Amino acid sequence: MSYTDSLNRISAAKIVYWGPARCGKSENLRSILQSSPESVRPLSLPAPENPPVEMLHLDLGGLQGFDVSVHLCALHGTFNLTLGEPLLHGADGVVFIVDSEPGREEDNQRAFERLRQGLASAGASIESVPLVLQYNKRDLPAAHSMDTLRSLIPVPPQEEIEAVALRDEGTLDTLKTILRPVLQAIKTGQERG
Repeated sequence: MSYTDSLNRISAAKIVYWGPARCGKSENLRSILQSSPESVRPLSLPAPENPPVEMLHLDLGGLQGFDVSVHLCALHGTFNLTLGEPLLHGADGVVFIVDSEPGREEDNQRAFERLRQGLASAGASIESVPLVLQYNKRDLPAAHSMDTLRSLIPVPPQEEIEAVALRDEGTLDTLKTILRPVLQAIKTGQERG
């Protein structure tokens, strides 16, 4: 849930990038970091002694007189998604990355079910948290059709975007798309607070 400090005029939110191992979560964060180095900084980098979470801090400037920032978080590498479920607590938005590569159908479905379970344990649901589906690896010659990929994920997203994160295609569009409802929620919280 977004945080607003009316006294210090600060608002913050958290967006979680979720999906099966090797689907492109880290590549999305890398792409965002490289495209906006003046407003983005890494909060933690994966290392053997650190938790398997990558985070970026994104300064968005002012909104209604508040300094607004967003934390972008992703479970790193091939770690079990069960370890990442606490990451979903307090999520203001989720980007679910669908791997377009053939043979990853069950991985996509299992990751989506883990997302559903993780949100439920955090007191939320797929329907209550802004969700954007990013269909990554669309450049693969044998990439599944969009119809096939849509049939794997049993819920209509608010938005969906095709991407090739390794080439920085679709990553900023994905970020901008998930930021819209997240910033609207921050604005609503500022008006109430």
